[in-house]
Amino acid sequence: MNSFLSGVLSCLVISSFLLILFSFNLYAEVVGNDVYQKLNSRGFVRVIVVLRSGDAKFTDLSSKMNTIKDRKSRVMSKLSSNDFSLIKSWDTVNAFSGFVSLQGLVKLSEDPDVKKVDLDTGGKGGLLESKFLINADDVNNAGFTGQGVIVAVLDTGINTNGIDLANDLVGQQCFCENDNGSGCCPSGVTVQSGSGSAEDDNGHGSNIAGIITSDGLVAPEGVARDAKIVAVKVLDSTNSFSGVAQIISGLEWVLITRPDVDIVNMSLGTSILFDQFCDNASATNMALSEAVQNLVDTGVPVFTSSQNDGSADSIAAPACFSNTISVGAVYDADDQMIEELECEELLSTADEIPCFSNSSAQLDMLAPGAKITSTGNNLLSLIQSGTSQSSAHAAATAALMLEADPDLTPSDIREILKDTGVIIQDPRNGLFFPRIDVLAAINFITGLNITNSNIPPSSLCAIGGNVSPLQFLAIILIYFIPVSFIVFRRYHAKKKSGC
Repeated sequence: MNSFLSGVLSCLVISSFLLILFSFNLYAEVVGNDVYQKLNSRGFVRVIVVLRSGDAKFTDLSSKMNTIKDRKSRVMSKLSSNDFSLIKSWDTVNAFSGFVSLQGLVKLSEDPDVKKVDLDTGGKGGLLESKFLINADDVNNAGFTGQGVIVAVLDTGINTNGIDLANDLVGQQCFCENDNGSGCCPSGVTVQSGSGSAEDDNGHGSNIAGIITSDGLVAPEGVARDAKIVAVKVLDSTNSFSGVAQIISGLEWVLITRPDVDIVNMSLGTSILFDQFCDNASATNMALSEAVQNLVDTGVPVFTSSQNDGSADSIAAPACFSNTISVGAVYDADDQMIEELECEELLSTADEIPCFSNSSAQLDMLAPGAKITSTGNNLLSLIQSGTSQSSAHAAATAALMLEADPDLTPSDIREILKDTGVIIQDPRNGLFFPRIDVLAAINFITGLNITNSNIPPSSLCAIGGNVSPLQFLAIILIYFIPVSFIVFRRYHAKKKSGC
């Protein structure tokens, strides 16, 4: 009898141990390790919570929104104010963000409706010959200019007073929050709508918008000069975002509020890099990927930059998502020099991949990203380099493609750009990528035979270059007047000294 009881007791001990071990593993699968680490040094940490979707299949967005609302209410009803402080909750994304305590984290980890909990991590934006390189001028001259296409640009905003962009802006919105919870929208709040809500305080967003649709009055003309822009400010004055939640909010706002948007460009990415498709790598990625997929499901392609860490085997999120179109960089001309970002190169050749451009087997394509002259945050133009500029070139090319054939799906656009691109090898990893060719893509779509003129671009400094009246005025303001003033001062100084 005693041996029997001893055997039963042993079984119970082993079963209990296995149950505890199983519970711990399940807990670890739900909550990321870095959440615990950060909780060790503070009482609350900012997280994104992704909920389980079950086997639900939705035929319309309204049904999905109702299901998400019920599931979130069920989870939140179990949390007190000491457990969780809600920051963001989305109608179309099966997730929410907020500050969680250790007690709240335990409750979330034990909730069967919760799939994943991870830190809400931040990131940043990725920083005349380019149009010639991708043969965009020939396509523009043939009448394809992005007419009737609207591009949403999620970035630092847009220079609303810029003469090259003012006529192209058709909508503004801001979702911007600092690490301390204060707002970084123009009015100092976390959410701002309407006129002036996406005013650029960095210059990056204006540069990106200009690559797409600059009118070419001061800065060079955009690839799709007649396309329209919806500016969504999600990056602060330092070209950074404190958490992915504000990016998700921007995407959902486009989905619900601007169904007329045809293309989304996000020249931004997380600080964490991934060497494979990363849609499900964390709660943060899951939620952001779902927000992207909602747009893709409505026929909106989402272009993203691979970012500028100089990696040969990893790219940032959301570029590493399977549902975005990820873009790396090439130089747009010979004999350029890079002394910024994550590396240094003294000389370049056109179509060479810059040392800063992140690369991996998951990268879709390449586009001009160094050095690109476009609109700035004032009257003048701005020269920037980065995969941000590359993503904008690809998004602008998609605008021309949708003008040519509005029925193209995001998958169609991705595959046509890849199939018609110029093949470039990345010497760092031996991988081959297509560099976009606007002319080849448009000829493929339309069946036309638009020819390559092979005429180099005009320049303010080139002999015989075409200079518009406003560009000429800019030259006078920048150079002639200051130089004249200096000469005048020196002349009077010499006259006074009797020389």
